[in-house]
This record gives sequence, structure tokens and C-alpha cells, in this order.
Amino acid sequence: MKPKHLRLIALGITLIALSGVAFLGLFYNQDSLLYYTKPSQLSHPDPQRWYRIGGQVTDWKVTGQNHIFTLSDETAHKIVHYHGLVPDLFQVGQGAIVDGTFDDKGIFVATRVLAKHDENYQPPEAP
Repeated sequence: MKPKHLRLIALGITLIALSGVAFLGLFYNQDSLLYYTKPSQLSHPDPQRWYRIGGQVTDWKVTGQNHIFTLSDETAHKIVHYHGLVPDLFQVGQGAIVDGTFDDKGIFVATRVLAKHDENYQPPEAP
């Protein structure tokens, strides 16, 4: 065989192998993927499953490091309990994303809180 044909065969085998590895990686990790959902998409949440919920903060109460706030979208809202520090950008009227699970009462217990911000960056003003 010519060297050109050997290179094409090697390239074909490499592409097939890489495609197989990518497929297996995605197929076997699909249970560990955490998809972003809105409060209106969670009518009957599973308490055994981890969720990532995003929405707008409409109510927020703080007691020490315990935070109780409500995430809302256009039609629904979910109450979230979080123990820890929240990001500096976290406030009422701002978007947020939380990771965690639901308890038996249907209250979301977050393990991580992320604050969303707009894409308009403004550097701090010089003194």
C-alpha cells in the first residue's frame, strides 16, 4: 500500500476510536449530569435526585448564615433554604442558580448558590 492510503486508514481508525470514547463517556455519565431547570418545570420533584434550579430571587430572609429565599420564574416559585455565605451579587430582583435536593415537605435545600449577573462589566472606579 502507498503511504497515503496508510495515513487515511490510520486517520479513519483514530476517528472511530475517538467517537467511541466520546459516546461511552456521555452514555455512562448521563446519570451524573445536572440539568438546569426552572421552578415551573418541577411539579412533582423527586427527593432522591439532585437538581439545579434557576430563577429570580423574589423574597429573601437572613438569620445568621441561614438564608430562606424564593426563586421564581414566570408562573411558579420554589422556597429555598441555604446555610452558608451567599455571593456578593445575590439580592432580591437578581437571578440566581441553586444546586441541591428537595426535602419531604417540598422545600429545596441548597448546597450551592450562584448569583447571575448581566454581561455589562464595569470596572470599579479609581479613588
